[in-house]
Amino acid sequence: MTYAVIDIPRRKLQFARAGHEPLIIYNTSHPEPHLYTPDGIALGLVGDDLFKITTETKIDLAEGDVIVLYTDGVVEAMDEASSEYGQERFLEVIKTSLNGKAEGIIDAVLKDIKKFTRGIPQHDDITMIALKVCTCPENTLHPQEQ
Repeated sequence: MTYAVIDIPRRKLQFARAGHEPLIIYNTSHPEPHLYTPDGIALGLVGDDLFKITTETKIDLAEGDVIVLYTDGVVEAMDEASSEYGQERFLEVIKTSLNGKAEGIIDAVLKDIKKFTRGIPQHDDITMIALKVCTCPENTLHPQEQ
């Protein structure tokens, strides 16, 4: 599980994860992805006392940044030889799709997974969220106006 709050006017992301896949951010000023994996253990696997180690992370966002959240079914999709799709291939498909809209990133990944698996039934869910930081419309309150 990942819990995230995005403050759109201030371009801030605050999140915590409980054993989930890393949160990925492609920053406009850096060509390689940032994978955020703050401490946290999967829900329901241990007693409540271990959840005290869950770490909250705060990230400043910039125009053009891309945020991707996904379940393990994406990187663990398998082909006929039981080889996994993998994080490296996943990151490369995202990187080649950064110039378009956020929905185009998801479409490109799903298309590539389908190509990779060649019709092998999925053994786990595939869930993705892609967000792209855009310029705020003029009718949106900016931080100095609040």
